[in-house]
Amino acid sequence: MDLRITGGEFRGRRVRTIGTSALRPTTDRTRSAIFSILGLDKLIGSKVLDLYAGTGALGIEALSRGADWADFVELDKSLARRLEENLQMLGVEHYSDVFQGRVERVINELTKKYDVVFADPPYRDSNYENLMGVIVAGDILKESSIVIIEHDKDTKLNESHGSLFLTKQRHYGDSGISIFTSKVAND
Repeated sequence: MDLRITGGEFRGRRVRTIGTSALRPTTDRTRSAIFSILGLDKLIGSKVLDLYAGTGALGIEALSRGADWADFVELDKSLARRLEENLQMLGVEHYSDVFQGRVERVINELTKKYDVVFADPPYRDSNYENLMGVIVAGDILKESSIVIIEHDKDTKLNESHGSLFLTKQRHYGDSGISIFTSKVAND
């Protein structure tokens, strides 16, 4: 299975992934909408974190559209290896790191602060309240970071989680997007 990059420097390029029933990549339409909402001002020169990376499409798309750095967290070893191969194929391996492991563990080991955090956990198995707590407690957010959570369209997230406040919600087919902005003073 291939995924197409929808914008930026790598627009139209395809990245390879592994066919597995556990993988539910973010659709082209949803990715385009997310990056339209973010705009170039938030991406150019940014550091991004792609949690539950899977194919890495969100982080790769961010790099394609001007992010300076992307870190990816993926539990599945095969997917993490394929992601590393795709980053090398695109020539951005020096602007990214792939961490293989559970999101909850890896977040506590990260030393960077991120402008944008993407999280697209498995819909059925997700405890979004716990995830949001881990993100806030992980000391990975800047003062005006944006956290984008992809979820089932029927999932309702709390409007605030510590320093994160819900600013937008959108639905695209069966997927929902909740966008939070941080209000922390730890830049």
